[in-house]
Amino acid sequence: GSHFTANLPEGAFDIVRCGYNYNTCGIRSDGAVECWGRDNFGELRPPTDLKAMDIDVGFRHSCAIELDGLPVCWGGSNWDGELSAPDDVRLEAITVGGAFSCGLDLEGAVVCWGNAPAPPAGAFVQLSAGYSHVCGRRADQTVECWGANPFGQTDAPEAELVDVAAGYNHTCGVTTDGTVECWGYDEYGQATPP
Repeated sequence: GSHFTANLPEGAFDIVRCGYNYNTCGIRSDGAVECWGRDNFGELRPPTDLKAMDIDVGFRHSCAIELDGLPVCWGGSNWDGELSAPDDVRLEAITVGGAFSCGLDLEGAVVCWGNAPAPPAGAFVQLSAGYSHVCGRRADQTVECWGANPFGQTDAPEAELVDVAAGYNHTCGVTTDGTVECWGYDEYGQATPP
């Protein structure tokens, strides 16, 4: 059954991330992880006493990077290995998609597990996962996307971007002059910025 946490937690957070299924997780200044919202698959039940430096919430699971750099995931079914985070790699960033997760190792290489699209080689400074695609930003501010592309969500523009965010089936980025460019599924105007 569904479980809803109706009240927002009190106090300050350093990081907050929203998931696909009406759920949110955050990290407090001491690294403590708290989650709230809809919890159909255990995605709001992190390991007890988890302290983290980064976190993300996906479709049916959530992942964080522990203070020692190791990834940990919870929730979901693990049918596709989405909870099977590697225990031999330290990460500096993490992103969660539909049935997969990816992170950046300490050299900026992409490391993925679960039903993840194969990442390109080379170093990135930022990653963002959609339901079945991932976009990464390199140090030179170019963006490369990979994975499922039925709506053009991996057809990144050639513009230099200072931020990138992948949605369910679309992606948006902020250019160096502050404008927003989006690509992919646009039935509701989500890829048409004002």
